[in-house]
Amino acid sequence: KVLFYIFAIIQFCNPLLLNFKLWLGQINPFANPLDLFGSAKASSIVAFGIVVYWIVYSVIQKIKNSNTKKITHTIHSGVWVVGIVVGLILLFTSGSIVQKKYIEVSSGARIIIWESAQEAIRERPLLGWGPETFQLAIQGHFDNRLNLDENIGEIWFDRAHNYFIDILVASGILGLMSIVVLFGLAVSVLYRAFKEGKISHHEYTFMIVFIVAYVVQLQTSFETITTYVLWAIFIGYILSLSNVEEKKISTSIQRINVLKILSLVVLAGVLIGTVMLFKESDRQHALVKIFKTKNSEYDKRSALVKIGLQNTTSFESIRVTSSSFMKGAVDRMAKGDIDQAFAENTLKELELYEKYYKEYLKEIPNDYHANVNLVYLYYLKTFLGKNSIPEARALIDSSYKLSPGNILTYQMDALLYLYEGKIIESEKVIKEAIALIPEAKTSYEILAHIENQKKTFPEISFLPLEGL
Repeated sequence: KVLFYIFAIIQFCNPLLLNFKLWLGQINPFANPLDLFGSAKASSIVAFGIVVYWIVYSVIQKIKNSNTKKITHTIHSGVWVVGIVVGLILLFTSGSIVQKKYIEVSSGARIIIWESAQEAIRERPLLGWGPETFQLAIQGHFDNRLNLDENIGEIWFDRAHNYFIDILVASGILGLMSIVVLFGLAVSVLYRAFKEGKISHHEYTFMIVFIVAYVVQLQTSFETITTYVLWAIFIGYILSLSNVEEKKISTSIQRINVLKILSLVVLAGVLIGTVMLFKESDRQHALVKIFKTKNSEYDKRSALVKIGLQNTTSFESIRVTSSSFMKGAVDRMAKGDIDQAFAENTLKELELYEKYYKEYLKEIPNDYHANVNLVYLYYLKTFLGKNSIPEARALIDSSYKLSPGNILTYQMDALLYLYEGKIIESEKVIKEAIALIPEAKTSYEILAHIENQKKTFPEISFLPLEGL
């Protein structure tokens, strides 16, 4: 018990949970208690809730009369359950004080994404869209409010930042039911173990509080490999408390040396895993080296790109490496530092990234994010003398269908018309984008750029786009 409390105190002092400025005397918790929360606000609030619950629980435990103690524990837990349920309802209630506070410490973008996710869930409620498809699922329900500065201009989400919404999108109602059943069985086993005297009331309460806190925290977060491991250990411990009886193995099965079979399976798994691990390690190292290699070192970069982008279904690997390269190329173009060798080598590497984008889109053709990134690549190719307007036009046309009403498509379409020399059409399209959401600043920047090109036409300058 002493070790438990020592570990808990050390963990609670983590800057993620408790504001480090407290130790430096830079905050006054009596003036504003909310300043005590650490950098991970949601986790910090949950941690403080656990501490408060545990303090009250410890006080109640000192009550000598068993009936009074039992009633007080029930009332105490009931108040917390009601408070949590009401808090979660208010979190999803538009304009509520809880939602407003969450937006203050986080971002209004997450609330908007939850709303878009609900539309995706309604499309495929039973089985969901499949694993790792969140961005594909919500792209058809894009909300242009994500482009506003008040929402940090964060428009790309591969998670809902709510575990249960993620489950509903990926696996539907059946997937969510399996998670609910898992939590229910965990509580059931713990209760039975407590009644049978296998665990103390203290341990039983801690385990239940852990589960409740975990569920609450998942309302504003998602699982990681670390949390999966911790949860697996926790479930493993709970299963050790269950009354599962070992069944006798039949005589025919007993003749088989199960241990040897299992050993061979494990050995095969280790060998295959080792090979895959080294291969993935080489790929990851190559990706890192790409960013350390100058754009002028084409042959070296090309070799690294081919190793780093072996996994053609890893969109982020393609996007991050190509975007970094294009930014460097555009910055050099802006300085007027362009010669024939630069143009040739840049085109070669752009065509290399184009190849990987096409391979990815062949596997996942409906990815809007990949579409617009490839369009931007085609813009740059066109400016360097390789006309790719027809390819870009085909992708823009499909993008309108993939994410209806998304102003990014209109913005890129306006630039495409501009690069084609069709200024009137360009101006018309960007004004349509402004009409969709007048508060979005990027549309006005593009309109201003178009207006400036009228003065220099037919000479047209390239407009870099951020956040693709």
